[in-house]
Amino acid sequence: MESPLYKRLIVSRLLPDFLSRLLPARLTIGLSSDGIAIVITKGIKNKIVHQQFITDTQYADWQSLVQQLDATLSQLKLVSNSVCTVVLSSDFVRYLVLPALPFAMSESEKIAYIQAAYRDVYGAVTDDWHIKCDDAAPNQNMLAVAVDEQLMTALGQLATQHLFKLKSVQPQLMAAFNGVMPQILRKNGYLVLLEQTKLMLIRLQDGQCQHLRTLTFSGDWQLDLQQAIQRESALNEEISALDKQLYIYAPAQKNTLISDIKGWSVKKISLKNGLPNPHYAMLEALL
Repeated sequence: MESPLYKRLIVSRLLPDFLSRLLPARLTIGLSSDGIAIVITKGIKNKIVHQQFITDTQYADWQSLVQQLDATLSQLKLVSNSVCTVVLSSDFVRYLVLPALPFAMSESEKIAYIQAAYRDVYGAVTDDWHIKCDDAAPNQNMLAVAVDEQLMTALGQLATQHLFKLKSVQPQLMAAFNGVMPQILRKNGYLVLLEQTKLMLIRLQDGQCQHLRTLTFSGDWQLDLQQAIQRESALNEEISALDKQLYIYAPAQKNTLISDIKGWSVKKISLKNGLPNPHYAMLEALL
């Protein structure tokens, strides 16, 4: 005769498998000028069941990337309840760090303020951009991001066509920043994010973004970083010795030895769930 304990053990073993079958598949897509990274995961443990990288020099613009993504999704034949997150490299995103305001604003006031700031920098073209910002406190700087509204519309159309739920579209910078947050919490200095062709230099104060610079590199990114830090030091004479901390997150360069920078403390940071293939580096913070 089976004991109640034996029955409970059977149930506890079957329950995770049962729940895994109920959970929707998770589709994570990365778009960059290098190509398209696709990872599909399933189950409670987020097990990778499919990964694919598509690259071609003709896919430098987002229109070509979306067209290729459409063809690839047709071949994959996704389960209809799949949940999708799209990550955009800085090739397709424009950032602004807006100064802290001494008062709170309503949501509509905040949107109008950010749109006006973008228009001052980029002109009338921003009328066709999808603009968002983080939920910063009134006394903190705001990080705003802008994406072509037509790109957002095209991604929504893909979701409708291929019967998946588009959960979010987010810049690689935001995904990476949230992923490494525990390692930069309340830190001063600079967070350096290495993307495919971009170097993001983020000045931190108490773990919050105070300033952001985006650099394009084509050769030795560490040399470009050293030169950027030297310029930063020259432009910001108030940087104290305690602020001369560099936290470098370079997910596609896991085995690269980071060179010292004179006068600075350099620390390479990483995520525990790092993916070995650099083609999928831009997605690892979400997997």
